[in-house]
Amino acid sequence: MEKFFELFKRNLKTERLELRIMEPTLENAKIVWEAIKNENPDDFKFIFYSKNYTKHLPESEQDTLETMKQENKNTANNGVVW
Repeated sequence: MEKFFELFKRNLKTERLELRIMEPTLENAKIVWEAIKNENPDDFKFIFYSKNYTKHLPESEQDTLETMKQENKNTANNGVVW
């Protein structure tokens, strides 16, 4: 039987919504960077759990890609980022 979390390691699509897995590629990093580059970093403090973490948002496309790669490693066995 397929493991429960494996059921969700795929793109999901309905008539009104499509969730695509965000693989850590430069193209996807550019999409994410365009969405967050003008945001207030203080609004995103909840994303990271370390009290010592001072950089709350990536600061460039390359930094976004590195963050995506790290998150991909963290969720490789039990999750996915859409």
